[in-house]
Amino acid sequence: MLEADIEDQALVWFEEMGYQTAHGPDIAPGGDAEERYDWHDVILSARFEDSLARINPDASPEALSIAAAKLRRDLAEQTVLERSNQAFQEMLVEGITVEAADNQGVRKAQHIIIVDRNRPENNDWFAVNQFEVRSGNSIRKPDIVVFLNGLPVAVFELKRIASEQIHLKKAFNQLGTYKRDFPQLFRTNEILVVSNMRYSRFGSLTASWEWFMPWRTMETMEGESQDVTWELEVMIRGLFQKDLFVDYIHDYV
Repeated sequence: MLEADIEDQALVWFEEMGYQTAHGPDIAPGGDAEERYDWHDVILSARFEDSLARINPDASPEALSIAAAKLRRDLAEQTVLERSNQAFQEMLVEGITVEAADNQGVRKAQHIIIVDRNRPENNDWFAVNQFEVRSGNSIRKPDIVVFLNGLPVAVFELKRIASEQIHLKKAFNQLGTYKRDFPQLFRTNEILVVSNMRYSRFGSLTASWEWFMPWRTMETMEGESQDVTWELEVMIRGLFQKDLFVDYIHDYV
């Protein structure tokens, strides 16, 4: 099974988990279902802004606009990726407080959350393969990027199927190259995944290879654990289950 086949199968599993999916070229600048207007920008602006409005129904348009701009500005101002990522984590957990006119025109502090933890289905879940990112003359296409409310929160690097784990370390090293050359893709990152289909490992943005671990369990529709051959399926159906994922990124990252 080639890497492209693994990508396609992964998207099928995400679809079965209730995610929207797309092929990167379709949503790229000039694509048939364009959602990006700049190869460097990795935030899906329409999804991000629509999600903020949906999960903060009492916030004024001005407050939502200020909060969205603040998130972008605060992340871009940090020149060290790890600090930028930490700033995002604080906004994810604590929300963003801004001063703006409310819907009656009264200026006051308004608290904006960027992920709905209480109602995971109220968030926007989106998985994309071959998501092309550019920086200067460099171009990379991460195999799969998972977006939560338009923000890239997980990056998968896949290798061809194998009965051994030999290629996983290479995939991990490749993610390190991506982080160095395309830091904008990782400012809002919560999870990195490497897989050759049979074996899969995940870790945080700053974790060393020794701390990348498999995800051991998943739940079936009936709520019973199920053994499968492919660790990648266990990873997607387990860790990326919506309610579990939201709890994980709030409590364990």
